[in-house]
Amino acid sequence: MTTSDTKNPLIKQARIIHYQIHQMINELEYRNRQSENSKSVYRKNLLEDSLHYMGKNANVLLAKLSSAQQIDSYCYKMESAWLIRKAIRELKNDIKSLELSGFAIKNQSKVLSLEIEQFKNLFAPWVKNIQPKTGEQDEWGFI
Repeated sequence: MTTSDTKNPLIKQARIIHYQIHQMINELEYRNRQSENSKSVYRKNLLEDSLHYMGKNANVLLAKLSSAQQIDSYCYKMESAWLIRKAIRELKNDIKSLELSGFAIKNQSKVLSLEIEQFKNLFAPWVKNIQPKTGEQDEWGFI
């Protein structure tokens, strides 16, 4: 992490989401271990799969944002922006799926929804400010 990362509000917000997702994962894993005998195989698998993908998406969010801040390439930044948006959308879907399946995460879900909304408010202007450098070429033909 560079000094500029600690001052960047977008990265700070991504770190908050990353931390809260991993806190939720740890709590749900703990609760699942405590009541393992009462869970159906379906609910156990749903929980395990959801938590796995939530962890992956939280990591993608932070890794892609941090690297996009460091690399001065329009194509890389835009690709990262798309992957970040996809990771956030999948996080929201997994959280909603767990909530609808009866897992007690309503409070965490509300907090995360607010944090994600704050992230989106910072993310949209960041994406709009990404501009290709004069003469930048992409071997795939996007610019």
